[in-house]
Amino acid sequence: MLCLLTSLVAVQAASAQSPGALDTAFAPSISGGDGTVYALAVQSDGRIVIGGGFSNVNGVGRSRIARLNADGSLDASFNPGSGVGGDLFPVVLAVALQSDGKILIGGDFSTVNGIGRNGIARLNADGSLDEGFNPGTGVGGGIFPAVNSLAVQSDGRIIVGGDFTNVNGVGRNNIARLNANGSVDTSFDPGTGVGGAAPSVQAVAVQADGRVLVGGQFSSVSGVERNNLARLNSNGSLDSSFNPNVGDTVQAILAQPDGRTLIAGFFTSVGGVGRSRVARLNADGSLDASFAAGSGVGEGVVLSLALQPDGKAVIGGDFTNVGGSGRRRIARLNANGSLDTGFDPGSGADGGFVRQLALQANGRVLLGGDFTAVNGVARAALARLFGGDSGGGGGGCSFAIAPTATTVAAGSVTGTIAVTAGAGCAWTATSNVEWVAITSGATGSGNGTVGYAVAANAGALRVGTLTVAGQTFTVNQAGGCTYGIEPQMANVPATGGDGSVAVTTNAGCAWAATSNAQWIIIASGASGSGSGNVGYTVAPNPGAARAGTLTIANRTFTVNQAASSGGACAYSIAPTVVNVPATGASGNVNVITGAGCPWTATSNAPWVAITGGTSGSGSGAAVYAVAANAGDARSGTLTIAGQSFVINQAAAVGCSFNVAPLTANVSGDGASGATLTVTTSPGCGWEATVR
Repeated sequence: MLCLLTSLVAVQAASAQSPGALDTAFAPSISGGDGTVYALAVQSDGRIVIGGGFSNVNGVGRSRIARLNADGSLDASFNPGSGVGGDLFPVVLAVALQSDGKILIGGDFSTVNGIGRNGIARLNADGSLDEGFNPGTGVGGGIFPAVNSLAVQSDGRIIVGGDFTNVNGVGRNNIARLNANGSVDTSFDPGTGVGGAAPSVQAVAVQADGRVLVGGQFSSVSGVERNNLARLNSNGSLDSSFNPNVGDTVQAILAQPDGRTLIAGFFTSVGGVGRSRVARLNADGSLDASFAAGSGVGEGVVLSLALQPDGKAVIGGDFTNVGGSGRRRIARLNANGSLDTGFDPGSGADGGFVRQLALQANGRVLLGGDFTAVNGVARAALARLFGGDSGGGGGGCSFAIAPTATTVAAGSVTGTIAVTAGAGCAWTATSNVEWVAITSGATGSGNGTVGYAVAANAGALRVGTLTVAGQTFTVNQAGGCTYGIEPQMANVPATGGDGSVAVTTNAGCAWAATSNAQWIIIASGASGSGSGNVGYTVAPNPGAARAGTLTIANRTFTVNQAASSGGACAYSIAPTVVNVPATGASGNVNVITGAGCPWTATSNAPWVAITGGTSGSGSGAAVYAVAANAGDARSGTLTIAGQSFVINQAAAVGCSFNVAPLTANVSGDGASGATLTVTTSPGCGWEATVR
């Protein structure tokens, strides 16, 4: 009898932990606000970051962002203060983890802990706002600007996708890249961006080669037709070789380590071939015909994807069947796209959608959304399912790796990672960057070792990751940027001229060129990455010999320019002659000379006055005024900087005079106080005499 009872207990325990079964020990309470979890991320230490529209977690105030311990309890060491707010319905829609432990959040909000942050912010590992990450005015434009998706590149720069037309005032339609400090990365230029009737980016992902996958609802990218899915080069330009032509909105993208891409959404076709809500693409964007989920996902939408180490994919959204079999809002697919019938979530999620998925290191599956129950058990917005052995955990399988990170020099290096797992627990190891290769232990079962090789770094500091038994192993590699310029000096004649300087460095090493002299202009190549050229222009030299410098890639380039042929200081004026009317005029004469060369301006005619610039040093101007001419045409000169400036003034021609009255009658006693009125044109001179 005891043996029978023991056997029954064992069977019940195995059933309770079978793949897809609800993990009843994980029961966090999510409430307040709209009560939804839209974003999930699992840290390397097992703690879980959640974002959404909630305001309480386990009865403690947490506005839209929180962190849980691996068992579902609230991590009190993570305190975002007043959290995310500012808008009528603030919400966190995206979370991304950096290798340094900091956390990026995106969504529809305008403050974080009371400090202005529009749509995007970064938190420190303790939940406080990272004020060193400042996106300025953040995302803007449109009715409800928001960030829907985030992805962190290996170099620390951040891809941002959503609903917006500008980032910190810089025009960017729905897709942008930020530098690690939050500023807009202007070297990533998607042109006119994502367009269409109501364009929106719902998902972004970075491939190992640095190219960026963009999914959502759109019909063009930078003015070129692209339906709902596109790929950008690392500089933001459209990758013209990638055109999968997806029939409807793409909600989720998962870049596989082998270069293939899983996509999910509302679509029912890809490249004109029937694919219902989930599909896999080859590296060139063509449909992967080896991945076919039978009749696919029934009516509804797939909103989220999670890839297991064994190649199986968990899908979540709003659907009721997969491949003709009942599956309510949660299911798992085999590596070939067919339904994994061994993963059985029972009656699935009820009361709302599964909006986000994440995998824990032990293979268990986290579900976020606005559902209220899972397999008939009350679970609001957040739940966990067992994954089973094939999921890399559950059913007694757990995994650990040591170490979890390494920091290496710029040169090539090799290393190993120890995997700890139960007997019979299968795992895989993949590299997520092209510069780190798995050299041994790509697959294993139980305890084992993974070997890897890091290529030499000829560029800037970089960060990459490996996924080993579902765990993240981070590689930090120092930069190897060195610079040279050739030539380092140029001798230029007084007449000026153009020249160029070659910059030699390694691919990915950024540099800039600036002029330290007003008379030397950077004509081309003000900045660059990798080897390149800087063009410059030297202005004519009106004075003494001079020297100036350019700073190129932090190296000094010197320009020596000869003196002008006129001696230490040479002068010229413009204009040299002017014609003015009889009524007079005023004007300027420009003086052109070298810096520090003194000059004066004097008038040689009493009817011309110097009203400004009687003396100066370097280039400048003299200002003059010509009086009205009452007589014949006349000429006069000014002497400015030793040069003669000639003024020719017209005669007072066409003058006529009227005097009134012409007669006067006076008595014998005489008279006084009488006046005569003279009428003539301005500038016409006259005089009165007694005869």
